[in-house]
Amino acid sequence: MRTLPAIALLLTVAQLGACQSAKPVEEAPKQAGLEVLPNLPLPPDGTLLTTQSSPEAMSVVSVTEVSVDSVLAYYRVILGKEPFRLINETTTTDSITSFYVEQAGPSLWITVQRNGPKGSMVVIAGAAADTSAAGKAKAAAAAKEPLPDAVPTGGTKPRP
Repeated sequence: MRTLPAIALLLTVAQLGACQSAKPVEEAPKQAGLEVLPNLPLPPDGTLLTTQSSPEAMSVVSVTEVSVDSVLAYYRVILGKEPFRLINETTTTDSITSFYVEQAGPSLWITVQRNGPKGSMVVIAGAAADTSAAGKAKAAAAAKEPLPDAVPTGGTKPRP
């Protein structure tokens, strides 16, 4: 009577072995984010609130109890050093300051605004450059195209 459970066990093991796929295991999709933005200058004492990412772009929202003025001073120092190149800083009438930053990798847009009575909210976004063959060909073609001739717009006469 002991042979019946042993046969049932062998049949079960044989069925499980037959269920294995002959396909190779697919590679897990790469984690987007830090590959897109490897140099991510988070604010001082920042708490990550949300992130969104794809293979081409990433956005991070962070909050901190540090004042807006201190966060802005921090970013002016950090973004003025390698690997960053601070290209532009603008402040809106609503006291929202935006930095446009270039680096060896993707460009960054950093926005700093008030969050509560004394804290700050920082949004960092970046996108990878189009490295596809089509994107490179388009950029090369655009670089070779001559600029159009200037067209007079009214009160000026073209030079002979």
